[in-house]
Amino acid sequence: MRLNGVFFSDETYIEIGCGKSGVWHKIGKRPKTGKAKFTAKLMFWGAISCGSRSPLFAIDGTMNTDRYIALLRDDFFKWVHEHDIEMTLFQQDNASCHVSKRARMFFVDQNVQVLDWPANSPDLNPIENVWGILKERVGKRSPKTKGELQKFSIQEWEAIPQNVIKKTIMSFKKRCDQVISRQGDKCDY
Repeated sequence: MRLNGVFFSDETYIEIGCGKSGVWHKIGKRPKTGKAKFTAKLMFWGAISCGSRSPLFAIDGTMNTDRYIALLRDDFFKWVHEHDIEMTLFQQDNASCHVSKRARMFFVDQNVQVLDWPANSPDLNPIENVWGILKERVGKRSPKTKGELQKFSIQEWEAIPQNVIKKTIMSFKKRCDQVISRQGDKCDY
């Protein structure tokens, strides 16, 4: 499969405190500080290809079919056309809002070819690695508010070098080969 022109897409949540982990302490001397009971988080959607990445879109609330179609139509496809970007295939997972009858018809109406994607296969999607990089970078900046979380996430998304994104995409064949050789089990990438 030729990977140039393939856009890999997904949603993710990023939360305030995502870069923080447990605190070391002496047995029986647990500190009073720790992770807040209810952390603030935001959902983001993005798409990556060997040559470019979409803007990072913040999603207010949860994703549903109407929001997904509106995001693709009003934001992503508009961005693709405005920048004259070649998109030969579009990858998405099998979330219900992505594969609903209306969403499938939307892709047909837009003449967009969607890559068949196996269920329960997040290891294969290269954007998962990019999400990991993004969350680590945002965590290092320690956002304190939802506004900072959104601002830092967008800034760090744009700051990830394109060659790093391309490298994750080019590992796609190795990922597939490894999952096949492991009879469907997780890959190392």
